[in-house]
Amino acid sequence: MSSGFSTPRLLGAALVILGAGGAGFLAYRAHRADAPILTAAPVAPTGPAVHPDPTPVPEAALAKKTIPTSLPDISLADMHGKSTRLASFGGRPLMVNFWATWCAPCLEEMPSIERLRRSLDARRFAVLAVNVGEGPRVAGDFAKKMGLGFNFLLDRDLKASKAWGARVLPATFIVDPDGKVRYSHFGALDWSSAEVRKLVAGLVVE
Repeated sequence: MSSGFSTPRLLGAALVILGAGGAGFLAYRAHRADAPILTAAPVAPTGPAVHPDPTPVPEAALAKKTIPTSLPDISLADMHGKSTRLASFGGRPLMVNFWATWCAPCLEEMPSIERLRRSLDARRFAVLAVNVGEGPRVAGDFAKKMGLGFNFLLDRDLKASKAWGARVLPATFIVDPDGKVRYSHFGALDWSSAEVRKLVAGLVVE
């Protein structure tokens, strides 16, 4: 008795399956090509087990001797397309925070950065939030929704991210008034905590 499947039919079915698989692989490759280059760092769990060392949390979490060691002289566009030199913010402590709207830890720590900014004199401390790989509309809509009052710049070609060594997000750098990078942190952090504020305030020139 015939099974109802001839050799030509089986070969035809195999070709269809192979063709579909090839198309799926190409679609996957195209998707991966559009995927973000930077990886969002996971949020660390809270509680005493995170920092068993008796050293205060900021001293343990903020790494000194970062790369770069000084403020790179890079110009980035703001939300309105105006070119802004990072070096123009010299003479006062500066926070440079690399972030993106697709990075959940980035969005989680933003309110604490705003609280830190508000707690310090804006004339003597500046925050630059550098959006990585997105356009002004996406970044601007987020800033308005969150009610954030600091400066937003765009790093659409990732040149600034590479210059700062921001390979994961969020990546944050604290620069002193002389343009030297004093601290860096990769991952989300409560920037409004008393310990962190004390470190940043210690760099403010009276």
